[in-house]
Amino acid sequence: VRSLLGSRNPGVAPSVPAPRATASTGRMWPPQDALGSVEEQWVLWTDRVLVQCIVLNVYRTVAEAAETFQYLLTHPSFPWFAQRSAAWSGTVVMWGVARSRKKKYEIADVRAALYEALEEFSAGVRAGGGRFLGGQRPGAVDFNVFGILRSAEACQTERDMLEQCPGIVPWYRAMMEEVGPSTATSPAAVQQRSG
Repeated sequence: VRSLLGSRNPGVAPSVPAPRATASTGRMWPPQDALGSVEEQWVLWTDRVLVQCIVLNVYRTVAEAAETFQYLLTHPSFPWFAQRSAAWSGTVVMWGVARSRKKKYEIADVRAALYEALEEFSAGVRAGGGRFLGGQRPGAVDFNVFGILRSAEACQTERDMLEQCPGIVPWYRAMMEEVGPSTATSPAAVQQRSG
């Protein structure tokens, strides 16, 4: 993202603090990871903490994992059997991956970990005084975080996140205005085109 933004990357606003570990994310963000500039730390935090939290949440239960894999059913060029077998096998495999990571990071409640991480990010945005971590314009970290959160679009994780983390909502809406609508295809859109 930084290379795409080039000189237009505002970085992070000067008053934005570095990310901190929370009660649930301490094993994902140990003190030795807090190196480099504040922006570099936030970029690393998106990979070490937020990506893990999203994976743990969108694959938290078999039902949520299946919901996440619904996008495979939107590819009309795949044969019916290939769509279903990929969706079912992916559901089971990723549910297992999430259970393994939950144990690895010693997280009792993965939703709480996600909410804590989102509050940490939201606090950074608020401390910066702008609509974004980059200030008045989104920077590389904003785009990283948005891309990660957008991967849960239309899933229970996104619905819960927006309901339980009101601090992230203004930033999320501002990013949606900046980025525009998703170009992902939903099963309903495929049915409408083929019907």
